[in-house]
Amino acid sequence: LAQAILAPACLKGLDVDGPGVVIRPPPARERSLAMSEIHSDSVQVSVHRNAPQSDVRRIVLGENDEYLAYIRDSLGEDTKVEYIARGIVGKPEFILSSTSKDELRNASELVADLLEGVKEELEVLSREAGELPKGKQQWADEDDEDFELPHPAAMRSILQPDPPRG
Repeated sequence: LAQAILAPACLKGLDVDGPGVVIRPPPARERSLAMSEIHSDSVQVSVHRNAPQSDVRRIVLGENDEYLAYIRDSLGEDTKVEYIARGIVGKPEFILSSTSKDELRNASELVADLLEGVKEELEVLSREAGELPKGKQQWADEDDEDFELPHPAAMRSILQPDPPRG
């Protein structure tokens, strides 16, 4: 009978009975209660993916993140508001979490109000980021002018197999 060797970090939050023989996690009721207390949401910032992150951050969060600080100060201490420069779809987003549904709703409203207030600046930034500099083309278009396809009749003769010899 082999005994499992467990590192102390593995035992955190577990009830160990004896010298590593029986390990019991916290009761399911406690686990589900703790998990159900956290409510979360995310709010995506509507801006072009190519917009410079530093400009987006300055517009959305203000100088020295003053807008973000205001939002955080306006909410309870159990409510977290995080700004992520590149979220899951490559655009900036706010990640909100709280133990209170009401506080989470308040956080969502504050972020929505902030984004509404900077909407025009973000639109200008998005237009600038989406435009190509003069004289530049998309990489796929770079050699289109220099590339000539053979005449369709020539293509048929290339694609048709030679008749069998025999």
